[in-house]
Amino acid sequence: MGSQLTKNYEVERDPKSEGGIASPWKIYSATRRDRDRTPVSIFIFDKRLLEKKTDKDGILNRLKAEINALIKLRHPNVLQILEPMLEDKTTIAWVTEPLEYCLGDLIRRPHILSACLGDTEARLGILDVIQGLSFLHNEARLVHMAVCPDNLYISQGGKWKIGGLNFSSNYNTDGPAKLDPTVDIVASAKAFRYQFDLEKLAPLMHFSAPELVAKQSAMPTADIFSLGCSVYAIYKALSNTSSDLLLLDIDDFSVGGHKTAAVNAGKPNNISFNCLPEFMAEIIVKMLMLNPGDRAGLHELSVSRSLQTPYVKTIYYLEHLQEKQDAQKMQFFKGLTSIIDKFDRVIMNKRLLPALVTNMQHPNLTPFILPSILTILKSCEITKELFQTQIWPSIAKLATGKEIPAQSFFLLLNEIDLLINYTDIEACKKCLMPLVFKGYECGVGQIQNAIMLKTPQLMKELQDSNYVRTQVLPRFLQGIINSKASSVKETGLKALSLIYNTFDRPTMIDVIIPSLEKFKKFDITGIMVMHLLDVYEGISKSLGHKATAVNILPALLPLLVDAELTKSEFERLFVSVTGMLNHVREARTGELADGREEQVIENLRNEDIEEVNDIFRDIFDTGGKPIMEAQVTSNEVSDIFKVESIKNEPRVERKQSPVPPEFKVEVPVINYDIKPVRKESPVTNLGTFSSDFSYQKPESVPSTSSMNHMNFISYPSNQKAQDFTFNKPDPQKPSPGIDDIFGELANIRPKEEAKNKLSGMSLKPPPTQGRVNNDPKPGPLRPQMKKPSNPVPINTDDFFNELLNVGSKKDPFAGL
Repeated sequence: MGSQLTKNYEVERDPKSEGGIASPWKIYSATRRDRDRTPVSIFIFDKRLLEKKTDKDGILNRLKAEINALIKLRHPNVLQILEPMLEDKTTIAWVTEPLEYCLGDLIRRPHILSACLGDTEARLGILDVIQGLSFLHNEARLVHMAVCPDNLYISQGGKWKIGGLNFSSNYNTDGPAKLDPTVDIVASAKAFRYQFDLEKLAPLMHFSAPELVAKQSAMPTADIFSLGCSVYAIYKALSNTSSDLLLLDIDDFSVGGHKTAAVNAGKPNNISFNCLPEFMAEIIVKMLMLNPGDRAGLHELSVSRSLQTPYVKTIYYLEHLQEKQDAQKMQFFKGLTSIIDKFDRVIMNKRLLPALVTNMQHPNLTPFILPSILTILKSCEITKELFQTQIWPSIAKLATGKEIPAQSFFLLLNEIDLLINYTDIEACKKCLMPLVFKGYECGVGQIQNAIMLKTPQLMKELQDSNYVRTQVLPRFLQGIINSKASSVKETGLKALSLIYNTFDRPTMIDVIIPSLEKFKKFDITGIMVMHLLDVYEGISKSLGHKATAVNILPALLPLLVDAELTKSEFERLFVSVTGMLNHVREARTGELADGREEQVIENLRNEDIEEVNDIFRDIFDTGGKPIMEAQVTSNEVSDIFKVESIKNEPRVERKQSPVPPEFKVEVPVINYDIKPVRKESPVTNLGTFSSDFSYQKPESVPSTSSMNHMNFISYPSNQKAQDFTFNKPDPQKPSPGIDDIFGELANIRPKEEAKNKLSGMSLKPPPTQGRVNNDPKPGPLRPQMKKPSNPVPINTDDFFNELLNVGSKKDPFAGL
């Protein structure tokens, strides 16, 4: 491999495919060493294969003729050369657009053929070849003379490209194209019968028209004969019925033997046509007519029933959608949503997805395009790399734009867990999570229900417990509280019952339980009380009897008399409360057994200290070390934890039980002045800690007005909700004393956040045109095509009326 290629490209070690008649070219996938990491394919011929050949220069000139011919042409269906030929002592190499396979190599590999090629892809590929031949015949005035699967290539986008112009020649109205006199098709066929020989390289006899074999000259109709033989070989391979892919059964490798085989192959009752799909045999018969003037033309082929299936017309219409008006585009995408699952995965991935993503540049079309993209994302095995390069840019632009259509907003939130699977955490926080926060507070029941249902999976996929606890959970709870729709409250409480146990003890006590207390002020109907009870019961089991007695039972007992309950609902609530009381009784009875008073006091003191440590771990980075430690030596409290009083906090007095005379000892038991601290329940629209722990009561959150109809509402997607991050104090300053912290712990001042204004861009893809370039230098990377004088039309208007009859009972796919 040339040093220049090694310097400019990262080339894979093994070739991906082989190309050309006799497979002289090894095709390698490579990446350009530039900022964009542009993918390419590199064709390499090893000159060492010619060491024993007598006519080395003739073979090399024949191979170089293909490169020289292709470098002058620019058309979407002709193989594009990106860099001039590179030659050294051992190799000839040239760089092309990225390719998947050579078609001839692919149909000879049945173990991978079915995964790469299907019936619809084959019909679309045949149309691509027809378009390319139309350009060669009408614009370049060339006859290919060697059309066969070995000279056709499949690009990474699924397009078929014409290559192998080694034997092409110009024709005009005065005479046909002439084949090089040194090329002998018959002699080559006899040699190839046993082994491919590069010294006898020529068009394959089994794919050549009779006049080309007999007269060494031909008009464009000779390429149509070759195309008919190639179509048969493709469908023969797809049928997987035989390894023999050749339509012409040639017994005598001579001009007469070839003519006889061509006559037999073109008979309508040829049993070999059984492998062809419906209507394909009749068009191939027209392509194989012995008289060149009787053969079907390219236009007749393109509009034939064999190629114009609903699937093919859908793809063709989608790829030419820029010619239609916006109303027609919307109607088309609506129809596509209902039928897209009928396509196979290869078509979805290679032909549908790129066209859909291109049209995502128009925001007004996104509500109609997103359902199809999301269907492909769920149906196909899309890799994260493909998602990031092809799909994510358009979704990120939509999510961070100045405005987003309400239906697109709903569709993204409804599949938010799927999208998060394909995005990294930072991109998710920047682009997707602002949409989630806006969904919690938008006030539209349908949107809120969608995001509430996805919240449990969403929190699991984020894999950032601190971000979930400080940013997602408060907004989620506030969305439940502020919603005016009972269905949203019910859905939110069901989601909460699935996620509460993923949080630590302080979060459940200080955030979740106070939010539930606020919820009771707005809705205490029987159904909601039952959902609340599910959450309270779960939290009670997680936190134990102490939190049950202090935090949960005081919240549930008033519901026995205040809530609007049915008899059965009251019974369930009463049984649950009674069960919690019994649990507290059993736990306390075990703790207060005779002779264990001192141990109980010690346990309570350690629980209080651990609670304080949990609180401060959320504020200070202690490296896992406790803020305070309890040590008791000779019934004395360590100097580390001497607290006389805690300002502005309620104190719960614990009185020691009188000690019976027989248990009194000489050393007095110290009555520790340690009281359990019960912080005030914080509001859910939390503020932030400032460095001086000052507090300003947050403003009440106004409720968001609901939307009357989703189709007429847009949300500013870049507006961020209130920041719930707790700021740490300056590490340079000494930490305040325990007394000061407890006296001012509840002081929280909300922090304002600047708005981020982003605006989207609308890009319109430039039209492509074909041209013939007499300058041997390569053209630009993007192919350009001049519209042919006789384009191959597809009746898209009739297809539009047939396919997009949404609601009709007629199924255009019936019988396929």
